[in-house]
Amino acid sequence: MYPPLAVGIPGVTELLVILMTALLYLGVPALIAVAVYHFYDGKYGYDERIDDLESRLDRLEE
Repeated sequence: MYPPLAVGIPGVTELLVILMTALLYLGVPALIAVAVYHFYDGKYGYDERIDDLESRLDRLEE
């Protein structure tokens, strides 16, 4: 008979549940943070491109 508090190695199903839970709790917020960073980084690049085009237009009008 087994000892009353014996802890075994988790099976494949348990490991998959642990992995999916960790992925949800750690991966999703990380993906959101990366998406927000790229969104704001893209907006700054957009403003720089507009400024560059405006300066080119000013030079062409002279």
